[in-house]
Amino acid sequence: MPAIASADNPNRPPSYINKRVCPSNFPDLSKAIAKDLQGYLTRTYTRLGFKSQVVAVGAPEVEPLSLAAGDSQGDAYRRAIAANSAPDASKAIATADDPKQLFISLLERPAGKLDTTKKAYWLFLTNTRRGWRLAMAFTRIGNSPPQDVSDGAIADAVRTWLRDYCDRNTFLP
Repeated sequence: MPAIASADNPNRPPSYINKRVCPSNFPDLSKAIAKDLQGYLTRTYTRLGFKSQVVAVGAPEVEPLSLAAGDSQGDAYRRAIAANSAPDASKAIATADDPKQLFISLLERPAGKLDTTKKAYWLFLTNTRRGWRLAMAFTRIGNSPPQDVSDGAIADAVRTWLRDYCDRNTFLP
């Protein structure tokens, strides 16, 4: 049986089963997610019965906004992220630098129409022992407060991408 590529052993050649590789650093990870997000999100929309398609994905931005301790909003985000990404001790957040922040914009249109809508998302990712995980996702429309879309289509598409590329449990030792 051919060897399976492993995130833990990059020297092993990938097999025909899965030639996908999880980027080792966050800027490369964000670029890889942005590159594939159009297809992943459009398939998620189709599966969920949404009649929209993603036309374009903007370049990812990884410069974080402050979530410093003592900042009440930052403390609330950290508690929520820890609760969502670490349901048990075996999946605890790995570093003090977590969560990593990814800002991404999309251009979408209803199927069969020419009108487009620009949407922006603020994604929080954390690196766990099992690989990268989406902890939370937010969107903001106009001047309204950010809305939690952690259970929305964007979150589902990003989680599917992370599962396909970065889940260390999908590889054999």
